[in-house]
Amino acid sequence: MIAPPFRFPTNSAIEFIAIRLGLRNDPHMQDWAIEVAEASDIPRYLALFQDAGINEEVRFALAEMTIQAFEDWTYEARNPDLNSNPEWAWFLSYLAENAKVHEWQIWYWAGWDNSLDDTWQVAPYMRRLYQGYLAASA
Repeated sequence: MIAPPFRFPTNSAIEFIAIRLGLRNDPHMQDWAIEVAEASDIPRYLALFQDAGINEEVRFALAEMTIQAFEDWTYEARNPDLNSNPEWAWFLSYLAENAKVHEWQIWYWAGWDNSLDDTWQVAPYMRRLYQGYLAASA
């Protein structure tokens, strides 16, 4: 499979989210969305997704944080079962409906270069999303 075009969060999207959610935003942070993501903030991230006033660039940056937060959740939760997590189900539905916007993230987090035993906990879900919504157009 060929990777989709690389995409990264814009500075304006990062600034918007940082201000809106009260997050740190140091210009020297290399991977802002990954560094600030917190599993405990997943409800706040999902609430922001539902704000009709945010644009595609903000949603893209927010998705990166949200995926990382769910990945962290699988290591922090007492019973980390993504299959039974309604917030994860909602987020996957959002990604499916907006797969072209989030194509790079879905591809990246699918962890294609590794076996499922040696990659992220979210990888099987991202692989299914990619195969179900994006593979035909790749």
